[in-house]
Formats: sequence, C-alpha cells, structure tokens
Amino acid sequence: MNDRFTRYFSGEMNEHEKIEFLSCINADSALKEEFFEIQNLLGVSELLPRTEDNDIARLSLTTFNEHLKAEKDT
Repeated sequence: MNDRFTRYFSGEMNEHEKIEFLSCINADSALKEEFFEIQNLLGVSELLPRTEDNDIARLSLTTFNEHLKAEKDT
C-alpha cells in the first residue's frame, strides 16, 4: 500500500487508479487515517523554506541588478 500512497501523492496515478485507490481508502478506516496523516505531513512540509528557493532568488536578484547596471551604462 505504501507504493500506492507514494504514487498517489506524487501524481503518478491515472484517473482509474486514483478512483480505485480512493475507494480502498474510503472502505478502510485505518488506511483513511494513514492517508490523512500523510496528506497533512505533505501540507505542512510545503510551508518549510527550501534552499533552492534561496538560490533562485539570489540568481534573479543578481540578474536584475546586472540589467539595471547595463541600462545605466548605456
């Protein structure tokens, strides 16, 4: 079942697989609880800062500053 959770939350399931998976979840209270726990953990993890976000922001700022400097020099 763990593979199915992974495939569902990573968006790798087609519509038929999703319907089948969610039917199984709906029919089993223990699986439903596990589903909600994983969904909540994924939601909370989205709130954490990511190092690649900082790298992208630095690159964008550097590029912007270079364009400003180039405009001033012309």
